Amino acid sequence: MKRYKILNNQCAPCPQNQSCTRKCEFIGAVEALKNRDTNIWLIDMSKSQFIQRLYRSQYRYSHWRVLVDERDTLMATRLAWIVTESLKKKETPRVLALVGAAHCEGIKALLKKPTSISRNLRLLDLYFTPPTLIRRVGVIGD
Repeated sequence: MKRYKILNNQCAPCPQNQSCTRKCEFIGAVEALKNRDTNIWLIDMSKSQFIQRLYRSQYRYSHWRVLVDERDTLMATRLAWIVTESLKKKETPRVLALVGAAHCEGIKALLKKPTSISRNLRLLDLYFTPPTLIRRVGVIGD
């Protein structure tokens, strides 16, 4: 939530310099959806989860496992949860996920074989927590 607020209030240092529209990550996601009602979910680790996982990486695991593999599993799990919740409501799930390039292949692989998600949660000693709804967006008109 803190990251979301910072990104919506000020632009992080950006290579676009003078041409920057001061619209980063989450605002970009809303614009990509054009004129649709949508929810924006935070599917990554919370700050405390991230710190806990990083601490563990210094003693037992590689940084890649913590920063990529574990995050891939959590993000895939939360994306699957969002889709499942839509299906329960008899809605057609439509999801646009903006993730870092290092996460694309891992998340896609997990979502193509959903049984691997629960296996990864167990193997990586991760616990499911639902994603955080950070903003409900309603767009009216064209």
